[in-house]
Amino acid sequence: MKFMISQEGKLLATKDLLDIKYHIYKPNNSLSTHFLDTLLSKKLYHNNTSYKLINLHKLEKNGIIVIPIKNNTPIGMIGALIEEENGIRFAKYGYRLAMSSNHFFNISKETDKIIDNWLYKNQIYHYTIAINDYNFRLIKMIRRHHFKKLKNLHCLTSPEVFYTKNIKLHNKMVYEKYTWSYMFYSSPDKQFFLDRKEKKFEKDELLDLIF
Repeated sequence: MKFMISQEGKLLATKDLLDIKYHIYKPNNSLSTHFLDTLLSKKLYHNNTSYKLINLHKLEKNGIIVIPIKNNTPIGMIGALIEEENGIRFAKYGYRLAMSSNHFFNISKETDKIIDNWLYKNQIYHYTIAINDYNFRLIKMIRRHHFKKLKNLHCLTSPEVFYTKNIKLHNKMVYEKYTWSYMFYSSPDKQFFLDRKEKKFEKDELLDLIF
């Protein structure tokens, strides 16, 4: 699937069955504001209903927001927020993700491509994906999506290959932002790089999902 990246704030056209376009949010851009306001008003997820809850001020300064558009209407959002810890600049990937489940896989192929290329361009070589402890289904979805990408590395851009080859599921639960989470991470040396309180998996079946 081909796509074209333009300057931030422009629509990125794709030719897929859903006729979805991708908008990279740009601060103080009227189109970006319109799409984001429309999306937040839909209340797709309880943390995606206001600028404050999505931490827009942080994303505008140190991050990226990608908004999928269908029929000129936003149908979701995904962000990556850049932070620094232990001397490592890393991205919180899938930040404030809100997406209808029937669009998730088709959309994530393109949002992964856009965000991976943006991260690599900005020399961010580490990232994390934190999944709340109650969202076991999403862990399986991400794992399935990851293995599909591994089987089709020849279809990916160089930055996508770089991150895809290095992603792992941490073998313990991590206390992240006031809740226990399962943590995917991508690191060039494949070592977990954050200092967090940890505990064993609550679900034994997850041990079979570690890769």
